[in-house]
Amino acid sequence: MLLLFRLLGFVCFTLTLGTYALSNTLRLTAGQKWLVAESLSSLTAAKLATSKFNNHQDPIAIVRSQNGWYAIVFGPLKATDLETAKKQISSNLPDDVFITDGRGFSQLLWQPQPIVRLELDDMKIHLGSLSTHKGDYQISALRSCQKAGCTLDDFNPIFFRVTLNKSGKTLFDKKIPVEYPSKYGQLVELVWLDNSSPHPQIITKSYSGGAHCCSLHTVHTYQNNKWHTIDAGALDGFEGYSYVDLDGDHELEIVSRDNSFLYQYASYAGSYAPLKLEKLKGIELIDQKYNPALKEAYKTGLKQLEEYMQEKPDLWQEPGYLAAWVAYKSILGTGAKALKTASEKYVAIDGFGVHVCDSFASKDQCPDEKGVTLPFAAGLMLHLSQQGYIQLPH
Repeated sequence: MLLLFRLLGFVCFTLTLGTYALSNTLRLTAGQKWLVAESLSSLTAAKLATSKFNNHQDPIAIVRSQNGWYAIVFGPLKATDLETAKKQISSNLPDDVFITDGRGFSQLLWQPQPIVRLELDDMKIHLGSLSTHKGDYQISALRSCQKAGCTLDDFNPIFFRVTLNKSGKTLFDKKIPVEYPSKYGQLVELVWLDNSSPHPQIITKSYSGGAHCCSLHTVHTYQNNKWHTIDAGALDGFEGYSYVDLDGDHELEIVSRDNSFLYQYASYAGSYAPLKLEKLKGIELIDQKYNPALKEAYKTGLKQLEEYMQEKPDLWQEPGYLAAWVAYKSILGTGAKALKTASEKYVAIDGFGVHVCDSFASKDQCPDEKGVTLPFAAGLMLHLSQQGYIQLPH
C-alpha cells in the first residue's frame, strides 16, 4: 500500500513490502490496464533500464512477453485510455508508451525492493515509513538553514535533520550539513543495501547545481553497534545513484557511471562513461567490476555502447567513445586486443587526454606547463589501471 497525504506542513509516505510484493498472476480486474514503457532483449538490460524511471512511488515491474522479450511495465492501473494511465505515473515516460490488458505477457518476473525517497525541496517535515522483515521503520527529514534568516535560494548552506525510529525507539538523529545546495534536488532515502546490517541505510543526496554537476552522496550505515558515515562521492547530473538487484542475491547493487571518463578524452558531449556497480559491505563501498555474478550487466553495457556506434559510425574514431569501449572490454577479458584496435582508430582531440608530471601526480596537482599529455594508448592504460580495470606490471 502506498499513501501520500499532506497535513499541517508534513509530507508523508508509507511503503510496505506488500506494495511491491511479486504477484503470481498478471490477471487484471475490469477497468485496469498495464502501461508498457520499454521492451528489452534480456532481464538484466531491463533491470538496468528501470533506473531511468527513478520515482520509487510508481508501481513498476518487469514481465516476460510471449515473444521472449522483457517489458518494463507500470500497473495495474485503473484506466481504459493511455492519457488516464499516464497521469497516474510520476516518472518521466518515453513518447512511445502504450497500454495493454497483458494478454501478451507470460510471467511477472521482477519488482523493485521498497525504497523511501523524501524530496526536501521545501522547509517542511517529510515523513516516510518502511515495513520490512526486520520490523517497521519511520524516517523524518527536514531541510533547514545553517544560518538564521536564509531562504531556499541556491547555494545557501543548509543541513538535513534526519531521524530514524523503530517501534518507538530513536535509532538515528543527526544534523547533516550541506554546504552548496541547489534550490532543488535535495533528497533523503531509506534503503536496505547491506543485509549484514540490522537496520536499513540512510542515503543523502544533495544536488549542487551548475552545468554537468553534481549529486553529492553520503551513506549512513549501522555496524558494530554504531552508525558510520561513508562519503560516497559526487556524480555527474541530478539523479545520482540508483539501486537494483542485478544478480538475484537479494542485495541491491549501487548503479552509476564511472565519472572519471568525463572530460578526460573529449568534451562532456563527446565523453562516454562505462557502467559502475558497487555493493555496500560493512562500512565500505566495494567495486564489482570482477564479480562474475554481474558479468552479464557489463556485457549489457558494452552491447548498448556498440549499438550507439552502429547508429553513428563516426564514434569509431572518437577517443571519448573508444576509451569507454576499451574499459568494458577490459572487464570482459579482451582489453589488450581492444586497446590495440582503439589505438589504430582514434583521432586525437587537442586539449584532452591523460596529463602527468614526472612524478605521475594527478592533473590538478600538475599544471600543463609542468607536465605532459601521454599518447592515447599509454594514457588510457594508466587511467584504466588507476580505476581498477587492468593491472599494470611493476
